[in-house]
Amino acid sequence: GAKQVGAGIGCGEADIDIRSDVYALGVVLYELLSGKLPYDVSRRRIADSTRVIREQPPTKLSATDPALRGDIETIVLRSLEKDRDRRYQSASELAQDIRRYLGGEAIVARPASIFYQLRIFARRNRALCLSLAAVFTALLAGAIVSTTLYVRAEGERVRARSAEAKAKAAMSPSV
Repeated sequence: GAKQVGAGIGCGEADIDIRSDVYALGVVLYELLSGKLPYDVSRRRIADSTRVIREQPPTKLSATDPALRGDIETIVLRSLEKDRDRRYQSASELAQDIRRYLGGEAIVARPASIFYQLRIFARRNRALCLSLAAVFTALLAGAIVSTTLYVRAEGERVRARSAEAKAKAAMSPSV
């Protein structure tokens, strides 16, 4: 447990602040709810454990118990957020959201948007994303060139038929 709290507290930042405590509370809350820790690093070395905790998302609570899906999972995952600006800014904010959840009110935390998740994925997989962007650009350019050439060829075909029709009309005897 200490490995998970210690490695996740800073999540790469040089300074530690109140949001680091929120992370630690998130680990404790996760363990209280699921009986497990957010990361399975029991058979890993400390350096590898630290890398996993800093780079991998925590196992979702609902993977352990489907009853934990929804708002409570969102609250816990927000407290375990790697980007400390996306975490609760204080233990008090975390407590208020837990109270809202227990009171059946709407919580402040929201699941990460698709755009945010894609941005994080792109940051972690830069080479893959650049390769995909290059392939997409090449395909788009190919489609544009093919369409342009098709339109020109079709225009030439129409003009050729028109010229052929005019030539046939000019060669046929008039009545």
